[in-house]
Amino acid sequence: MFTRAIVVIFVLMLFFTAKANVGVSNEEHVHTISTIHPRFPGGEVAMRAFFAEHLRYPQEARDSNIQGQVLVSFIIDTAGAVSDVEVVRGVHPSLDKEAVRLVEMMPNWIPGKSRNRPVRVQFHMPVNFHSN
Repeated sequence: MFTRAIVVIFVLMLFFTAKANVGVSNEEHVHTISTIHPRFPGGEVAMRAFFAEHLRYPQEARDSNIQGQVLVSFIIDTAGAVSDVEVVRGVHPSLDKEAVRLVEMMPNWIPGKSRNRPVRVQFHMPVNFHSN
């Protein structure tokens, strides 16, 4: 009886796992891990320079001395474009909005690859706001 229950549970798990991926093409699937990770053009140094050049600390937040780290989630698609940007952990509406604006304006990345094919990869990135 116990063995039969285990087999039934195993078959149900296989059914639901397979069902979850029906209709999702390889291009639509979002990876959280890839063989080759997407890269910002020019690397991390270029990304820091991009943020330094384009970040606009909201005046409302600056006046109120609001600072912190906004955690943003986004997807790098198979062409390297940034999409599906959203705040995972916010600090203040004005800082959250600026973090999304900044990530959305990033140039195309070098796409990630899995099995030598470009894949969509999800990223989480902190955007720091500190007043000087």
